[in-house]
Formats: sequence, structure tokens, C-alpha cells
Amino acid sequence: MMPMPRLGAAGVVIGAAVFAAQPARAQFLDQYFPQGVPGYETGLGVTVQSRARSEYSTPDVRLGDVVIQPSATESVGYNDNVLATSKGKGSVTVDTQAALAAATDWSRNGLYTSFSVDNQAYPSLPSQNQTNWVASVGGTLDVGRDQLRVAFTHFNLNLSPSAIDTFGLQAPSPYQAEDVRASYRMEFGRISVTPGIDFTSYSFSDGMIAGQSVSQAYLNRYVIQGSVATRYEFAPQRDAVVVVSGYGTDFTQPQAFQPGTNNTGFAVLGGLEYTADGVFRYRALIGFEQRTYTNPVYKGQGAVVGEATVIWTPTGLTTVTGSLSRSIQDSTSSSTVGYTYTSGKVTVDHEYLRNVLLQGYADIQYADYQQGGGNQTIYNAGGSASWLLNRNMRLVGSYDFTVGNVGAGATGNNYRRNIYLLQVKLAL
Repeated sequence: MMPMPRLGAAGVVIGAAVFAAQPARAQFLDQYFPQGVPGYETGLGVTVQSRARSEYSTPDVRLGDVVIQPSATESVGYNDNVLATSKGKGSVTVDTQAALAAATDWSRNGLYTSFSVDNQAYPSLPSQNQTNWVASVGGTLDVGRDQLRVAFTHFNLNLSPSAIDTFGLQAPSPYQAEDVRASYRMEFGRISVTPGIDFTSYSFSDGMIAGQSVSQAYLNRYVIQGSVATRYEFAPQRDAVVVVSGYGTDFTQPQAFQPGTNNTGFAVLGGLEYTADGVFRYRALIGFEQRTYTNPVYKGQGAVVGEATVIWTPTGLTTVTGSLSRSIQDSTSSSTVGYTYTSGKVTVDHEYLRNVLLQGYADIQYADYQQGGGNQTIYNAGGSASWLLNRNMRLVGSYDFTVGNVGAGATGNNYRRNIYLLQVKLAL
């Protein structure tokens, strides 16, 4: 699996929201990467939801030069199709989240760490209970105008039956991952060159399929990726970007009597990034990825890949964010080696009152599997209303609707699901 290059400005925005309700995706570590830790930043800019509000901003907890941000969220609601099947079974859901982040406040260099945990409980279907947690540490070292960044993250997560590319799962399936990365940004006037390396290991526990515990050790693998990102600043906060990357995937426990799925690949992407204040802010990268499998029984795969994010601020009270991405991914299915994954999302945030924030979104995910494996589509839509009570507390009511469709040639369920939640978020 090749994580798409992330090219964003750094910012310390850390909290329990790392596990906030979002479209279900399998093995996509980017949705759990800790914000604010060097190397994992993905934010393009400030939106209505993330904008600082002095009268409601949580006071910093300081220990000398260290800023600490603890937070917690308790959610109670109802999920009418926990198993994501055509004949859904519902349950009350209780979701408990907590996070603790710390960062130095030095003028140069920096150290960062964060920890987030999310426990999801379904009293009527206890087999679907799961706990996810993520711990990360990272730092920056300024060397003249250059900067070295290093980071390490440990993930304890679960594959969900409702996620894309998890055919046949009847209960959450635990897996672990470790990610370590380093990059060195070199400045040459308007030009910067950033070589980087990223190593990720995956280890999967047994999964419940057709009422039996089935080994998923064949998914265990190491992924190493090297990249070079070159940027040219043609105006302040306006950059042209070119990224060249190569990767290799080594599956450590292949299935007996099955051809191995080890692969190598490369990608070349180019585009623009505009982060200056204005009505529009955007980042767009597009290019081509080619993947080759070690075993000739599998045909190589090439695809147009890329990512784009656009933030439109028509007024000071409304923000519209659109995103689109396409990449080649390894599959959890033993019957196909991979798929082309395409996703798009539009989110509208509106400040109804200074302390009442509204949000609506629509999302689509599409997986096109190799070797006649069919396709899968998941549609999501929903909304929320947040009431900021004071600096330390907010109430959030949310609704999410999901439709999952499986195309010809693919196994799995067509399903519909509604989730209603009432959340209490605390920043201590």
C-alpha cells in the first residue's frame, strides 16, 4: 500500500477527534494519523469548525515550555445496522474517547507526543465491541534554514465489517501497525527539496468469517517507501510541487500453495498548493502510479492517481471543503491482490451563532478490484450541530446515513445504516 504524499503546513491541533465519526475505510492509517506531530500533518487551512474562538478556546495547560492538551468525549446513540448486512441488527451504542497531547513551545526545534483511545460498546451486540488506540511521538531539528523531521506511531486498530474492502467479516478484527518516518527539508531560495523515507509494518489477528475464526496472517507485511518532494514558491504561500516516490511491499506469511503477492512500484505526481488567505485555498496533485508483482501470475497495475483539496469561504460564516483522492491499495481479500481506490467528499460548515456550529457532508468511496474481483461502493451523508457551552464543554448532536453496494463479481452485502449520536466533549 502506498500512502499518498501529504503536503501541508504544520499545526498543533490534537484531541479525541482523531476517532470522530467518519466513513469506514480498511487499513487506511491516514485517518488515524495524529495531527500536529511532524510528518503526519494533513490540514490545508482553517475552516469554520477549526477556527479559534477566544471566548470558547480551551486554556493551555503549561508545564514550563510544554503545552499539554487533555480531552474526552462521551457519546450515546443508536446504530440500526451494526453488522452492515442486508437484514441489519441494531443496538444502542456507547462511544468513549480520550486524548492527551503535549508539545514544546520552543522558538526552534520541537518535540511532540500524543495518545488517543476510543472504546465502542454495543450492549445488544457485545461481539461488535472494539477498542482502538494510537500513540505517537515526533520531533523537529532546525539546521540553519533546513529542517529534519522524525516520527513514530503505534496503532492498535480494528477492521470493521462495515468498512470498504472487508468482505465476509462478522465482527471487528484487530490488527496492529507501526509507522516510522523521517524527512529532511533543504531550502535553496524559492526552491525546497525534501527527501523522505517511511517504513510501516502490519500484523493482523484472526477474523470471524462464516461463524469461524479464520487466520489473517497472510495480510502481515512490511511496506517501505522513499520519496523526494520538490517545491517552487512562485509567490508567498503559492507553490508548484513535484513528488517522486518508490515503494516495496513484502508479505511475511503468504498463504500455503498460493502465489505470493509481494510488489514494488513508483509514482510521479505534480501540482499546485495555494494556502494564502482568500476565498479559495487549494492543493492538487495528479500523476501516475505503476505497480509490479514479484510473481508473474499477477498482472501489473497502472493507474492515474492523485489527491486534491479545495476550501471555499464564500463568507466569514461558511466554509465549503471538497476533497478527492485516487490510489492503488492492497486488499484484505485472499481472492484479489489489490484494487484502485477512489474517494470524494464535500463538507459544509456554517457558524449559525458564535457558539452554535452546523455541519453537513456527503461522501463516496469506490473500490475497483483486480482480476475480475468486481467493485464496491459506499455512500455516506450526514450532519451535526455543535453547541459550545464554554471553554471546556460542548454538546454535539449528529446523524449519519450509509449505503453500501457490492457490484457484480464481488462478494459481500448490500446494506443501509443510520447512526444517531449525542456527544458531550470535554477539554480539560
